[in-house]
Amino acid sequence: MCKPLILIVEDDEATAECLTDLLQSEGYATETLAAPGTLEALRSIRPSLILLDLVFPESKGEDLLRALRRDRELARVPVVLLSAVPRLADVASRLPVQAHVGKPFDLEHLLETVGSLLRQVSPSEASPGLRLQPGLAREP
Repeated sequence: MCKPLILIVEDDEATAECLTDLLQSEGYATETLAAPGTLEALRSIRPSLILLDLVFPESKGEDLLRALRRDRELARVPVVLLSAVPRLADVASRLPVQAHVGKPFDLEHLLETVGSLLRQVSPSEASPGLRLQPGLAREP
């Protein structure tokens, strides 16, 4: 059985390393991008789920998210916003994401969110408008 592959789009090296260690210790495969990158790069990775920060030095995570949702191959990949932006819940409610987790994040909560999404929805069945139950999307 293949491990679900989680793509971490995070420019902070320490955060990306922490997420990688945490997710791999739970049996997930991971890939990391320090910047949103191109859709071609994301297609080649073929993630089961994306953890996406919103703020990058030269781009915005929202731009990547919108491009993802327009792409035939990537549109149904579940996305979890992982960010320290103020009022993350409000931002997330306006975007086609499945969940959000505020930074600094609780490790157990992040794992619960990822696990729940991967159990509930396979990438081929996901819908860009899908939302988790309110208890699974929270800020610290």
